[in-house]
Order: sequence, then structure tokens, then C-alpha cells
Amino acid sequence: MSTLSCWGPYQAARYILTFLAFGSEPDTKALEGETGKDFYVTRTWPGDPHRQSIHRLDRKNLERHPYGFLQPPEETPEVDPGIIEIVLVPGLAFDESGGRLGYGLGYYDQLLANLDPAALRIGVTPLSLVVPQLPTTKHDVTMTHLVTEQRISRVAVH
Repeated sequence: MSTLSCWGPYQAARYILTFLAFGSEPDTKALEGETGKDFYVTRTWPGDPHRQSIHRLDRKNLERHPYGFLQPPEETPEVDPGIIEIVLVPGLAFDESGGRLGYGLGYYDQLLANLDPAALRIGVTPLSLVVPQLPTTKHDVTMTHLVTEQRISRVAVH
């Protein structure tokens, strides 16, 4: 994550939507202590699986979703998605054009489509999981950048 913390647009941003690592996803926890930044995570509602909300990150107050990942509890206040400047996005793989392979439920595509179009969408992945091309559909939202252990690169016209 050191490649990201030294990057100018990241340094200038205050409101960052991150993710709580699940399975083999890269852990972004090291970024959370940075001064002048507010970190947020999503909540996926078990009774309405297509509803995602954004909440301020509080690692001391999380619950486990039925699918196994951690998230803020229901009573945590929601925040306006319009404040988000940078979104750190997990994936099983990414392609060189910013395409993303997720778990197949469309949660992130739906979330990303509802954020401010100016928000940077940064796929966080090991370089070994960046492939030349992935299959995509019209509903897939591409990343603007990819960050790996070696570099950060622009991948899509924003």
C-alpha cells in the first residue's frame, strides 16, 4: 500500500471508501491511520442484498454478514455517497483496461455506478492478478486506476 500512500491524488483526498479484506483480498488496514483522512466502508443489507450503504469505518464496531465478511452494524449512521473522493475496490482479478472480476453478485458495480463520477475508482490487487483482458458486460463499472505492490497506473479514461 506504500505505492498508494505516496501518490499525489491519494494524498490530496480526504474521504476514502475502502474495504475490509475478505479471503485473499489485499489488506488496506495500514492506510487507515493516516492523518487528515476519513475512511468509510460499505454495508450490504442481508434482507435486501442489492442495497449497499456507506458508513464511517470503526474497526471496533463491526458485525459479520451472512456471507462471512465484516461490515458496520445496522444502527451505524449512513453517510452521503457524494462525499467519496477515492474508492479502493477489491477483486478476484483486474484487466489492463480497468475491468474487474468480482464474486458475481454485482454489489460493487451497483455501488460504483451510484457514486460521484469524479471519484477515482482504484482496483487494489497484486500484480499477479492483472491480466490482459477479462470478459465484461454493459453493467460492469471499470476502474480508473490499478494499484499493485509495485505501481499505480491509470487504466481508464475518467
